[in-house]
Amino acid sequence: MREIKLYNIAKIQHWYIEIFEEEDSDYPNYRRITNFNRAIDRKLNEITDNKEEQRKIYDIIVHQSWNMNDRTFKPICDDLRALGYTIIQGISEEQDYYQKHKKERIEYQKQWRDTNRDKVRKNNNNYKKRNVEKIKEMKKKWYQQNKEKILKQQKEYRRSLKGADNIERSR
Repeated sequence: MREIKLYNIAKIQHWYIEIFEEEDSDYPNYRRITNFNRAIDRKLNEITDNKEEQRKIYDIIVHQSWNMNDRTFKPICDDLRALGYTIIQGISEEQDYYQKHKKERIEYQKQWRDTNRDKVRKNNNNYKKRNVEKIKEMKKKWYQQNKEKILKQQKEYRRSLKGADNIERSR
């Protein structure tokens, strides 16, 4: 018995609609289009290795996506059943695992936050302080190295300001 998960049908249909929208835009992004086509090919390869069967499945999904009388997955599923496939109401194993362990994961995250909150804050504060001290040291060192140049520049700047004042007063 050949089986197709309804989740896979929905994903292929979604990617087909994305391709259609992208091609319909004024400036289609062909990189996105090729990525969606590759994703569709991968899903079809998971279902069957026969290229002719893959083409039939894809054509059914594409043509029935535009069925305006019945906007559900029923026409797609009926046509796939006519090809000899059974439709499974299922999701992928990764998603199934994710859904089953969601509560455990949330509890673990809460416990981790509660036990490590103070450590994280302490490390962040220490890191900030450590950087501030290093920056202050670097500034002091730089200032000591360039102290004479800085003082000369300050004197020249003050002289230029005094000269500018004298020019303005003479006008």
